[in-house]
Amino acid sequence: RLPGKVLADVCGQPMLARQMARMQLAQHLDEIVVAIPESTTDDTLAAFCVMRGWALFRGSETDVLGRYLGAAEASGADTVVRVTADCPLIDPFVIDAAVLLHRSGTIHGPLDFVANNLVSTFPHGLDVEVMSRGTLAIAVSKATDPYDREHVSPWITRANAGGAIFRLGNLPCPVDMSNYRLTVDYEDDLRVVR
Repeated sequence: RLPGKVLADVCGQPMLARQMARMQLAQHLDEIVVAIPESTTDDTLAAFCVMRGWALFRGSETDVLGRYLGAAEASGADTVVRVTADCPLIDPFVIDAAVLLHRSGTIHGPLDFVANNLVSTFPHGLDVEVMSRGTLAIAVSKATDPYDREHVSPWITRANAGGAIFRLGNLPCPVDMSNYRLTVDYEDDLRVVR
């Protein structure tokens, strides 16, 4: 992993600022909340968010699933759109498409969880997940494995084998570009983004 990556410079702006600017172009987001760990190592990041005037929620470093629910409850969100901070090239049109699919559902009914990576066709780094706060609350109450608590959505998708709990929807890319990598985990990734 690349420590401090979300504040790394990308053409004169911190990477997170570049990502927030792109997310703010999405037409179907009411509010953007930066959900970060409450550990002291993230105090600089928290101060940066406050300085920029961004909504901020701090929660557990290891229980990211619980942190997401806490952020949803604190902001009063009925629908949660998840984008990770290491995806500075997120596409606002992809965000909107996922939100609209979640809202409209399918001919078979409403959807509890929509992602564009259930079947990977988008480049890694354009990942977006949309879920109801109720779906998130169920996952928080039932997921016990540390992996599921750290990664937010695996319990939702795995627990749903056979469609017993949630109605899932996948947003496909018109052209399979899943072989591209636009996320930032390593120094090489940062060079690509720059």
